[in-house]
Amino acid sequence: MNVPQLQASREASRYAQTFRTNLDEAIQANTPFRMTDVANFEWDRMYKFDAYTPIEQMEETMGAKLKGSEELMDELFYKLIFVKGDKVILAITLERITADFSSSKRMTKRESSLFKVEKIPDEYAADRETILIQHVME
Repeated sequence: MNVPQLQASREASRYAQTFRTNLDEAIQANTPFRMTDVANFEWDRMYKFDAYTPIEQMEETMGAKLKGSEELMDELFYKLIFVKGDKVILAITLERITADFSSSKRMTKRESSLFKVEKIPDEYAADRETILIQHVME
């Protein structure tokens, strides 16, 4: 099978900071949000990969080769990859403490990208919250 190779976009670094800022604002608002407002660039699909997901499994899930990405070896992190056609627009690694997408779907299509924020008191630190980001069925 001939699988297209996803190429990282030159705009990725520019999009990364904007994405982080927009995600932080969505979390602070504490209301449902569309990922299209947070990731306000062109993309078709968003993939979420947890720590220890082998690169081969990422590639199989997306149906394409992923060049220049490394397997995450720490449960504190996960990866979101935004794809348009066969091109990676943004591959970003986030900390679960910032926003935990672990209960969200592995793949989200642009047209069904509604998420909700749930803040839960952290069981280990009284002055901190766990921020869960969950996909909402539309």
